[in-house]
Amino acid sequence: MLYLLILAFIGTLTSQSAMDLFVTLYALTLLVQGLRKKGPAGWKLFEKMGLEYFWPVFVITIILGFLVNGHYEGPLFKRMTELLWILSFYFTVSCYRYVDLDLKKAMKFSLIVGLLVSIGSIIVSAVKGEPRVGGILNNAMTTAHSYGLVFLTLAGVFLSRWQQMWKEDRKEFYLWVFSLAVMGATLILTMTRGVWVGMFVGLVVVAAVLSLRLASVVIGLGIAIVTGMFFLWPKFHDRILLIFNYEHTYDSQRIILWKTNWMIFKDHPWLGAGYGENYTLLPKYYAMQGLPADQFVGHAHNQFLHMLAGTGIVGLLCYVFLYFFFVVKAWGVFKVAPPNSWEKAVSLGIFGSLIGFAVGGLTESNFEHAKVRMVVIFLWALIFFMKQNLGLRKS
Repeated sequence: MLYLLILAFIGTLTSQSAMDLFVTLYALTLLVQGLRKKGPAGWKLFEKMGLEYFWPVFVITIILGFLVNGHYEGPLFKRMTELLWILSFYFTVSCYRYVDLDLKKAMKFSLIVGLLVSIGSIIVSAVKGEPRVGGILNNAMTTAHSYGLVFLTLAGVFLSRWQQMWKEDRKEFYLWVFSLAVMGATLILTMTRGVWVGMFVGLVVVAAVLSLRLASVVIGLGIAIVTGMFFLWPKFHDRILLIFNYEHTYDSQRIILWKTNWMIFKDHPWLGAGYGENYTLLPKYYAMQGLPADQFVGHAHNQFLHMLAGTGIVGLLCYVFLYFFFVVKAWGVFKVAPPNSWEKAVSLGIFGSLIGFAVGGLTESNFEHAKVRMVVIFLWALIFFMKQNLGLRKS
């Protein structure tokens, strides 16, 4: 079971097919074990998470969005399979419990995997001559948002434990510094500005929780790095200045997408046009604005606007509740975890990571990418695994 979990995690950073395969395999294995009533002592196939009343509301909202607005003409069941990630979350929590995940080893393993896939992504993009590092995933934005989640979680762990690492094992300390530096460089090379901002905000939040002095160091170091790159690296310089000259860049398409999705929302305010149907309605709304037929078609490039146009006010409220439910739970684990414990460090890392991801979602519909969403699910599941562990220790 542990090997399936490991391969599924690696798949989220390298291959959609591998991720789907190994998540399916550990889900089926757990299901069989659950039906046979076999497994470790105290293990349950499905644990109560406090969301049991939420999911029906969320799913019914999406179903009503399809039925009321009627834009989707295919079989409803096919579209509802897009919500299988809900089951993936429960199976992942169950898998952590089944293997009794060792947090220290899990973080060390994640660090090594993050280092290797970052190096691999840089090499692949260099060989291909890509202007932005899309690397192993062949997509700069997917790489940025998925790797960014892992980076921020691990960076939060490091900021929490760097003094202990320095005292106990200098080699371990230097490994963390080197690995995080390479991962951070990879994220910068994706040229994804929303992730840059999200990374910075997430790091500052984590540092501020630990101490204002550390936060000032992170802010100062961030300003120094950005200033240095702005004046010494022309490509970075130009990428920043594009923010102020968006009319002739891809950013102009993003603004059109925002405007058009807002129009879709105004026509379908309560339940939206149907989950994901705002994507298919774009050509119709482009024509209404007199835009060319070959205008770029894609998601809303803002996760909150994407949910608003697709599922309306009710759906957006559901998404915001769900997302920040886990942010609050991560903070709760951090507050009750023993000092210097791995639960305390990891929960703070996840807290900062989720904050950074939400910021990144202002310029990208990042939760709609299956690989990125699965990384989020791994983190959400880890929150509940730690919460359960702390509860068991107390009892």
